[in-house]
Amino acid sequence: MKRILALFSVAAIVLSLIIALSGSAHAFSPEFGDACSGLSAGYWHTCVLKSDGNVDCYGDNTYGQAADYLGGNATGVSAGGTHTCVLDSDGNADCYGDNNSGQSNDYSGGDAIGVSAGAYHTCILKSDGNIDCYGDNTYGQAADYLGGDATGVSTGTWHSCVLKSNGNVDCYGWNDYGQAADYTGGDAIGVSAGYYHTCVLKTNGNVDCYGYNGDGRANDYTGGDAIGVSAELLQTCIIKSNGNVGCYGSNNNGQVVNYSGGDAVGVTAGYIHTCILKSDGNVNCYGDNTYGQSAAYTGGDAVCSIGDSCPDPYAIINDLYDSVNTDVAQRTIRLRLKTTLDSCYNKMPAAIDGDIRSLNYAVRYIEQFKMYVNKYIKTGDINGKTGDGMLEQADELIASFTCEDNPQP
Repeated sequence: MKRILALFSVAAIVLSLIIALSGSAHAFSPEFGDACSGLSAGYWHTCVLKSDGNVDCYGDNTYGQAADYLGGNATGVSAGGTHTCVLDSDGNADCYGDNNSGQSNDYSGGDAIGVSAGAYHTCILKSDGNIDCYGDNTYGQAADYLGGDATGVSTGTWHSCVLKSNGNVDCYGWNDYGQAADYTGGDAIGVSAGYYHTCVLKTNGNVDCYGYNGDGRANDYTGGDAIGVSAELLQTCIIKSNGNVGCYGSNNNGQVVNYSGGDAVGVTAGYIHTCILKSDGNVNCYGDNTYGQSAAYTGGDAVCSIGDSCPDPYAIINDLYDSVNTDVAQRTIRLRLKTTLDSCYNKMPAAIDGDIRSLNYAVRYIEQFKMYVNKYIKTGDINGKTGDGMLEQADELIASFTCEDNPQP
């Protein structure tokens, strides 16, 4: 099931992704790492966030988990095993469906910036960098996280994983297959907790997976172009910077799809189905369709997140260099990066309310640029350089980032 977090606007997605790099807390990197909180597949149902702030769900509705949300203020959605949680613009979470373990309780703290619904528990990412969890806690999977440095959270079936601002991941809960092991590489920017395995998206565009590896579902991905990952029961799916999707693991119901349309902006792995959000605001699903959970969504208004305008790419530059002394070199770097962004970013159509294609492409475009910058910050130690050394590092970054390497409408 996809347990992706949500922020209040497309611009917030950008800030959340780079905050994890710069060391500041209180934002999140989507478990996906795919920057798409608007598409989520549960066990037997699927939910889609729409541009009007409502949510359409379909599939098994035995417990009311596939009910539509009509509040008009949704900013993200997470489909759990047999329940669903919707993040709203007030910083609360509305949950519904099976509540046998208290997993469908609403959260009303007013400080929620992300929600992840697992099989039988739910976790809320708060603006203070802590996490509140509730529901079944048999294996400790619903324990609260109080480190104050959480930037993301992903709930599996019986374990939970927390992405931290230092690029590490803390996991807890059932660990019989090693799926709740911590990740200490310092380069994590996304995490997805599946059924018996966990996958971590890294700054270099690769993915490390661990836990039960039946049918290869916990294999590492080393293509270097991953910008998101979603792990579930039988499969793992990678969204790539070219807008394609690659999945691996068991394909007993056709859920392991290799999508080559070039327009994917989000992916979610369900129990035995997989769904892909496309830039045109529609959704393609594959795999088991017993309850209609793999039906295509053709409304043309599905979004990764709610926002009124394109994200501000220059916020990336400011945040990344806040820790560097303000001097001629720093100002020059910012100017050079701004010029580069002008030449590419302005080729995209203006993203306004209702312009689904622009909004969805903007998310993927900014995610790709963030990966480039992040790679140089981590491997080039640009913050430790001054003067000509900083300028040389920035020039290398700019040279590697071309319009042709990035998604265009």
